[in-house]
Amino acid sequence: LPVSQYNNPATVESLKEAVVGKRTLVDYEGCTLRIDIRANRLTVVPESYGSLIHWAYEPVKLGRRPNNSLTGTTLVVDVGYETTDTSLFDGAKYQRDQAFTIERAGMGVVVRELQEYLAKDLKGVEVSRTDAAMQRLAGLPVGAEKWIEPIPGKRADVGELYDQAIADLGLKIAQDVATRYAETPARVLLAGGGAYHLERVLRDALGGSVEVVPDADIANAVGAFTSLRLKASQSVH
Repeated sequence: LPVSQYNNPATVESLKEAVVGKRTLVDYEGCTLRIDIRANRLTVVPESYGSLIHWAYEPVKLGRRPNNSLTGTTLVVDVGYETTDTSLFDGAKYQRDQAFTIERAGMGVVVRELQEYLAKDLKGVEVSRTDAAMQRLAGLPVGAEKWIEPIPGKRADVGELYDQAIADLGLKIAQDVATRYAETPARVLLAGGGAYHLERVLRDALGGSVEVVPDADIANAVGAFTSLRLKASQSVH
């Protein structure tokens, strides 16, 4: 769950009650899957936990990634579409009172700025198309030409606007982190699809050890699955 929901015990309990029970799933071809979700086998974790585990463990062989130690504190900055979650871990232990959601601080802010700019000359530009077209800009140097094609055959240079929007968003996130976390963590991990766009800005603003989690856009899901496999392998042995 996003940390804003995970930090609400009533929300977590409500989710568990809704999920626990026997289910029958039938696919398009009529194949049936019967599952029994039991309360003692159900685990609810904050999204940032998955990113931490994916950074620390290789998902296929479940071995520890070289040099990725969980010793000390880790701050996971998870940049989503509408919000950014920041979560502090001591080792692999989630610090509930040190996990926050920064409202109106996701990549949607950048997408909508570009979409409004493009709509002046390109009629019918949809936000979803602008979002998809913008993905190719991630990692390009500041000042470089940044052309996108939100409509087939229609290209636009959004470099100046994109660079400024990314700088503004990164500064907002960095300022929130500096305000909430007085002590510098051992490392800062960037997760979520926005990590690819904000890496340079946040690395400069936050200083210290900052790195992007592998497969940042899907790290939460992959890491959560890896954590289940790790628990299963430990119970077998």
